[in-house]
Amino acid sequence: MFVRRMITLGLTVFAAALCQSFVVQDAFAVEVVQYRLVQPRTVHLDDEASARNYDKTLRELGCASQLGGHNGHFDLTYQCPQWRQLELADHASADKWQEWLASLGFEVGHKH
Repeated sequence: MFVRRMITLGLTVFAAALCQSFVVQDAFAVEVVQYRLVQPRTVHLDDEASARNYDKTLRELGCASQLGGHNGHFDLTYQCPQWRQLELADHASADKWQEWLASLGFEVGHKH
């Protein structure tokens, strides 16, 4: 009887620890936005600061990006042929990034 209680107690402690680990993992859960752009794409931007910001952001996301200016506007050509992913802390941020990348022509996916 004593052995049976010890086994039951051990299983209860194990189950509680297991449940706690899921809670901890949930607390660190992230939103994942996946993206790629197989064919190069070019956008025309009138504002130099915006053009440089787009170029910098795309490079930080691991995309190839080339910025050039002429005739009072800037051409930004970019490409990201391999799937990449961006991990974000919350759903609202993931939605914003997904929307921005889609507006630039990227294929995007969003996982929770």
